Amino acid sequence: FDWLGVGILCAGSLLAIDFIASIRQFGLLAPRTLLLIVLVGLCAYGFVLYSRRAAAPIVSLALFSERSFSMATLVTLAYGFGLYASTYLIPVFLQSALGYDATLAGLALLPSGLLLAVVIPPAGVLTDRCSPRWIMVWGLALFGLSFVLFAVRGGAISYAEVIGFSLVGRLGLGLTIPALMVATMARVAPDLLGQASMVSNYSRQFGGVIGVAIVAVFVEWRASVHGTTAPGLFWAYSQAFLLLALAFGLALVAALRMKPRSG
Repeated sequence: FDWLGVGILCAGSLLAIDFIASIRQFGLLAPRTLLLIVLVGLCAYGFVLYSRRAAAPIVSLALFSERSFSMATLVTLAYGFGLYASTYLIPVFLQSALGYDATLAGLALLPSGLLLAVVIPPAGVLTDRCSPRWIMVWGLALFGLSFVLFAVRGGAISYAEVIGFSLVGRLGLGLTIPALMVATMARVAPDLLGQASMVSNYSRQFGGVIGVAIVAVFVEWRASVHGTTAPGLFWAYSQAFLLLALAFGLALVAALRMKPRSG
């Protein structure tokens, strides 16, 4: 087992999370924050250098020689970012900005969660019959669109619209999940399937952790600029939703580039 590779990867991941927390507590240009980003860069460089030389690395860099897998990893990172960040942001938005209680804030995501469970099985069947890449593109577009709708409506959004926009997002997510799984593994060599699965799971979970941390820091930063009461607070949350939409816009670009190289 590649204990050293795992150690470097874990250290870099924890330092990256601590970097986001340091921005919130000390500021972007604070010495501690700058030191952390340097350490993250050193861990990333060290991990790549070590993986090239190790006899049996935890992650073989040969995986990323296939463009489809590299792009799918970026999509998975963005998908984890958007999924977990939105699951955090929407209830907090309902409570902090719109004044709903915790019960109503939680129930707002219940219909979309049920829709997600219903959509995934037929989406899997559709993935077997159509191009996973294009199903993923449409799914990511719908997920990103839901955040744009949240941002546009801002503080004027109704409870029914929150549910409706969440349904649009989870519909897109339901389309994306099976297609992304198929597209990620489709061209991976059989002896690397285990590593590919690990990289995919790590990317999703790491994207989720970073997503929640970044969104929390971003909302606090924008609220300090625009104000912690309406309408400034509404602007802060609208910009946070636009940030999520931007993440899915970048994921959409990566998905469109997933067509394998010829030969």
